[in-house]
Amino acid sequence: MEDIQFENLYKQYKNRIIAYISKRISSQEDAEELTGDIFLNLYKNRGSYEKEKSSMETWIFAITNNRLKNYYRDRKDEILTNSVEIYESSCEISVEKEVFQRQMKEDISWALQRLSERERKILVKKYYQGKGAREIAEEMQITEGNVRVIAKRSLDKLKRIINERLGGNNV
Repeated sequence: MEDIQFENLYKQYKNRIIAYISKRISSQEDAEELTGDIFLNLYKNRGSYEKEKSSMETWIFAITNNRLKNYYRDRKDEILTNSVEIYESSCEISVEKEVFQRQMKEDISWALQRLSERERKILVKKYYQGKGAREIAEEMQITEGNVRVIAKRSLDKLKRIINERLGGNNV
């Protein structure tokens, strides 16, 4: 097949192949890229076409269908690979997160033990039990303002203790 014949073949079948592929895949960009791949394949294998075996159109669409099969297989592998990578990544993240949270709880528990009983009670009531300053003040028989001041100072002290334990990294 001469180059001029191939050019005519391209003009004759290009839009039909794009339309055929577009009906089978969702991406127009991929359809055009596959069409280019198909014509490149046709050009490279133009010497293998045998008139006696099939018509030119049958040969072209056989190559088109083979390329589509490869496309589906490649996409399936890509989707599977991406899914596995996402799953593995999420597992690693959740394990790392769990380890981090466990370590953080241990650090906070250790640091809370370094506070006075009064400081510890106020922080536990405020941050773990979700109580407000008024409720804490009534329970501990101190003023609301005092609860707020002690909570703020205790929290700052807690941060310093944890920072020292972590080697100076800011919390």
